[in-house]
Amino acid sequence: MKKFTKIMSLACCALFAGASLANAEDYVWKYVNTGDATTYAVRNDGSLWAWGWNELGQAGNGIKERSAMPTLTNGDLKWKKVAGGKAYAFFLAEDGSLWAAGSAESGIQGTGDGIGHKVLTRIGTDNNWVDVACTRFWGYTAFAIKSDGTLWGWGQNTSAQLGIGNIQTQIVPVQIGTDTDWKQVAVGSSSVIAIKNDGSLWGWGGNMRGEVFGYKGRQATPVRLGNANDWSYVCMIDYRAYGVKNDGTMWAWGDNSANLLGLNTETDEEGVVTVSQVTEPTQVTAITGNVISISGCENTMSVSTGTDGVIDKVWMFGSNTDGALGDGKGLGNGNTGIPFMTTPVSPSLKSSLKMDYVASGQNYTMVVTTDGDIWGWGCNRGGQLGDETLYDQLQTAYKLKPTLINCPQDEITTSISDAVAQDTEISINGSVVSLQTEGRLTSATIYNLQGAAVMILSASESSWNISSLPQGTYIAKFVVDGKVFTSKFAK
Repeated sequence: MKKFTKIMSLACCALFAGASLANAEDYVWKYVNTGDATTYAVRNDGSLWAWGWNELGQAGNGIKERSAMPTLTNGDLKWKKVAGGKAYAFFLAEDGSLWAAGSAESGIQGTGDGIGHKVLTRIGTDNNWVDVACTRFWGYTAFAIKSDGTLWGWGQNTSAQLGIGNIQTQIVPVQIGTDTDWKQVAVGSSSVIAIKNDGSLWGWGGNMRGEVFGYKGRQATPVRLGNANDWSYVCMIDYRAYGVKNDGTMWAWGDNSANLLGLNTETDEEGVVTVSQVTEPTQVTAITGNVISISGCENTMSVSTGTDGVIDKVWMFGSNTDGALGDGKGLGNGNTGIPFMTTPVSPSLKSSLKMDYVASGQNYTMVVTTDGDIWGWGCNRGGQLGDETLYDQLQTAYKLKPTLINCPQDEITTSISDAVAQDTEISINGSVVSLQTEGRLTSATIYNLQGAAVMILSASESSWNISSLPQGTYIAKFVVDGKVFTSKFAK
């Protein structure tokens, strides 16, 4: 008998209502983004979901355990964007409120309380936030833009990357200068690149590898980079900077020691890159078409191109560790001879596929199609692909080619914060399902995924033996004090 996936609390599951599980609406995905190894997605009803590594509560669902199943983070608000870092994340709601979860390293939560959070915790009380960004992925600095065009930052500041003229850590958002025309910001390990509404490019921070080009050494406040006014998008990863101009062309500069700027730089006989630092924006000619987004990690890059904001092609380059490039030719981490592509390759997606979002974490990538599907490939050791891999198989899990990720069809009737407040915990370990609650249990049932009840559990008990169930995926449903709590598990 296979070991059960252990789910420590209600926060790990979707919540639903109604007598029949089979009557759920046809929900689809509409947004996805990644942290270093945690995936965040928004369903078309606006609810927020997460899966993958969760060691510091960065999924915001109330627990600290990895899961390969999409789990509800919050269904109270409508969500539109997530920015994920190294075991922390920020969540922007449609009402303009900003929230945080995960690590509290260097004040990165921005909540001022100095502690990490395993449920979404609001940053201040303002409702005019329109964008948020954070370090990808080795750092703890974040920025957000308000509807009035002002730029705010918090967290780590050891290299003056907050741009406030000093190197003091900030545990709540502080305004960067007085300008009111900021459009977009991207955060590297110790430097920051940003665009203003007029298309001008700005930078500040450590400038370790020429990211703040045209200047020597650290820049403690924003400085203009070059004279061009046609920048439309920027991205930073570690000490590498990427930009897109109004004509859709991609440019790169900064650290090139790993040959990840997309310039296919020559190497010497020992494989060392001959130009390890690019000191000014250089066009990436290997990428053709209008660039829509850029993502990646310290080993791998993804670039999406298309028309009018709709993505019709994904380009991948860098290491193919754990199948990170998605072309079926990768090798698991620890193998020798792992392919490294300095020219872009295409993941094994259907050529007719149209996409809205592409996001890459540490050696894995997720995409959302225009018809609401999510596909993912690459590393899956934390369950970050969301493909429902069993818990005891995750340690060596990865996908060499894109795999389709299910969208939960559960109806939402109560929030994770409500569930946590109820102090109700569901655990599934081996052949035993257990429920810990201070409330009154009135109903306990196991359903299959077709919505049929396959086991009625005694409401007078707190643990039940389910060894008689055949292998498969099930949903345990409990009604406590009139509220529905569920846990999806594999046997």
